[in-house]
Amino acid sequence: AEKVVDPAVMPHLSPLRPPQQIQGRLVKSCLLEEHNRRCLHRWWRSQSPLFAAERRWRAPAPWSAQADMPEPLGPGDVYHVSVQPCFDRKIEAARPHFQVASGSDIREVDTVLTTTEVLELARGAAGNAVPEAPAGASAADVLAAAGPAHLGGEVLTDVLLGELRSGRPQPLLVSVRANAGSGGFIEHVFREAASELFQIDL
Repeated sequence: AEKVVDPAVMPHLSPLRPPQQIQGRLVKSCLLEEHNRRCLHRWWRSQSPLFAAERRWRAPAPWSAQADMPEPLGPGDVYHVSVQPCFDRKIEAARPHFQVASGSDIREVDTVLTTTEVLELARGAAGNAVPEAPAGASAADVLAAAGPAHLGGEVLTDVLLGELRSGRPQPLLVSVRANAGSGGFIEHVFREAASELFQIDL
């Protein structure tokens, strides 16, 4: 809206948060709290005499050597990157009212990358040797052929959505058919309209 609307109109637009900003708020609040809670719980287990036998059987964890309680992370310690199909999301994330707390400099979404930029980054990292997917391949086949990525560090998607670990089915994988713009939203609207208005199932 910033590109086509007069700045005087901006304060009068809908105050609803776009999905990208909702995700940023959740990452820097709910998931951050869960991460801090898990770190504290692991530290407590490593210090508690009730779990001394467990420490003998397992390999030492990185937090087991800590004598002091771990310092909880704050929203400023998290850098949230959002990948979006549209350049307008960059402008949206820069709006001054999309901050974690009013008056702070901590944004809900720190960086927005477009899918084109992600592809350019992948090509640059691979020396322009990114293989093209076959014409009839599904998204699941392409990701399965790529193999599991090393997820160094803790994966917090199991808090709300299920874990992403190698060998498990990918719970966040959603195939979008060809030419389905806006992440499949246009296709969804078209199919629902055809069903509701003309009783045609596509």
